[in-house]
Amino acid sequence: MSTELSISEEEMRSQFYVLVGMEDVARLLDVKKDNFVYHLYKCPIGSKYVTFTIPKRSGGTRTIKAPISSIKIIQKKMNQVLLAVYKQRKPVHSYVRKRNLSLSVLVSLSGVRPVSGCMCKNVSAPGQQKSRFSKQLR
Repeated sequence: MSTELSISEEEMRSQFYVLVGMEDVARLLDVKKDNFVYHLYKCPIGSKYVTFTIPKRSGGTRTIKAPISSIKIIQKKMNQVLLAVYKQRKPVHSYVRKRNLSLSVLVSLSGVRPVSGCMCKNVSAPGQQKSRFSKQLR
């Protein structure tokens, strides 16, 4: 089973908006309906995730519950569909392609904003006060 959908984002959107039942979702995700239903409803909870621990920097351990590979594949495919369907607003930075929380912090603190994949300084109109952090970027 492939982790990537082979259809275009436009096809994903058009199929997403006409979903009616489980068969439609399974078809969109390119997964056999029986496998999809099994992993959603019939697979015992204890066997859906693998549990392991990793050491923390500060000492102690952290417990991780990672999905098994078949569930991980379904999640990755669903993520592809949701990213194709979701239309983010300009101020949104988390869980959006080519944006992240670090970029959001930079925008908030520095007065620098992303424009078409590059970083440009905000240009203030005459009489407007610039961000106190914009001076630090020069």
